[in-house]
Amino acid sequence: MPLKLLEKDHVKEFEEYGIHLIVINHNTPHDKIIWSRVSKGSFHNLLVAPEQFFPEVHFISTAGEAQLGEKVLFHAAYGKLAEVLIQLPIDIPVALFLATLPQLILQWIEDSLKLSSDAMDKIMLTTNHLNITHVVIPMVDSLKNLSNLDFLVPVPLHPPMAYPPKSLIFIDHKLSTASVMKYLNARLPEAVCQVFKFKHLHSSMLLKHNKSVFNEFKKPDGVIQDVVATLGASTVTVPE
Repeated sequence: MPLKLLEKDHVKEFEEYGIHLIVINHNTPHDKIIWSRVSKGSFHNLLVAPEQFFPEVHFISTAGEAQLGEKVLFHAAYGKLAEVLIQLPIDIPVALFLATLPQLILQWIEDSLKLSSDAMDKIMLTTNHLNITHVVIPMVDSLKNLSNLDFLVPVPLHPPMAYPPKSLIFIDHKLSTASVMKYLNARLPEAVCQVFKFKHLHSSMLLKHNKSVFNEFKKPDGVIQDVVATLGASTVTVPE
């Protein structure tokens, strides 16, 4: 869902510059006429969700291969991408993308997809940017101890009516997003709660709710300034 909202933002921006394109994702209808036009090159620009080709490449190992203690694979098809690659012509380039790629996972992917290191170009980009600050905060106990998040809403809040900075808080498990949201909202002063709230969302929630949260979050002066979400929300575009 977040990727589709991002696509919607891109389409709007492209159209402002007079660039027309077609969006291809899971919601694209199985219409023979549309796909015939796509295959014939009728559209000069295609905006395609990565899931139509390859997911984030680490899913090949984390979702397509059996993990310790798992009886059912999260997505067995991800582990069979090698069967797709061998059907492609040899001169077709294949690109694999991921924000972070540990050496162990990289080796696992190369072995799973039968890739030769000699025939690969590996491009490693830095994550250091002027608007990003890397901070490490020691944890107490485990992730279940929500007091580890107290730094997001210090008590007392200073200055008293100041809002925490606009941010996305990523949580691995969908069900945990609600408990984190409730915990952080409970730390806000009562007066601040009237004009500022944490909200949560994930892909299993109603699409109407998720769109509403995203739209309010993107407003510079919106009530929702912080969102607790799963990693899919990392693709949302928010004005600074």
